[in-house]
Amino acid sequence: MVHPATRRAVLTFVRGLAIPVDLGIVHPAGRAFWLGQPHSPGDVDIAVARLAAENSRGAHIFVRPFLAPGWTDLTEHPGIVLVDDLSADAVAAMRRDGIVPAALVETSPQNFQAWVRIAAYDVAPCGIARATARDLAVRYGADPRAVAAAQPGRMPGFTNRKEKHRKENGTFPFCRLVSVDPSAVLPSSKVAWKTDSIAAQAGGPRAASRQTPRPAADSSISLNS
Repeated sequence: MVHPATRRAVLTFVRGLAIPVDLGIVHPAGRAFWLGQPHSPGDVDIAVARLAAENSRGAHIFVRPFLAPGWTDLTEHPGIVLVDDLSADAVAAMRRDGIVPAALVETSPQNFQAWVRIAAYDVAPCGIARATARDLAVRYGADPRAVAAAQPGRMPGFTNRKEKHRKENGTFPFCRLVSVDPSAVLPSSKVAWKTDSIAAQAGGPRAASRQTPRPAADSSISLNS
């Protein structure tokens, strides 16, 4: 049976992201797999029992924006990116700079993942999403390698099963949903509209149709957080 607090955290989180998401499971031996389907909040609600069972057996539970196989830098992005491995001071600095996460998750004590909405109406190509995530990571001291267009993050409501986080009593800390703001959007001036792989129009989000799309590498799951 799924604890009500877990279900509540999961559904509040995915509703706050307001995009289709994919769900990933990483077992202690390192075997990882994704469900490979776009999940709505209703779909996630159905999957929670399976995720909880996997987590109780030691698996890490991850979530990422859903992108169909074969996407490239020019593929339209769902419009939300992950900034991984943030300190509390870095989160405070982001807020002072007017960057309010759509969702903020404490993955381990004083370590955070911020999901930042970069476009309100799905207008950013994947290459721009990735470049924006990289810029935010560099600016706020986050992990500069965890910047894929579909970068996975830990699902709140489940335990972080990294051995270094095991408590003296043998339990693990829960990934805690700190805040949700579905209406929060990154200021346009902070979006990387121009990148080395996309010929974005000045001041606008659309990539030039003549640009040859560069195939995007599949996002990998990081266990750093």
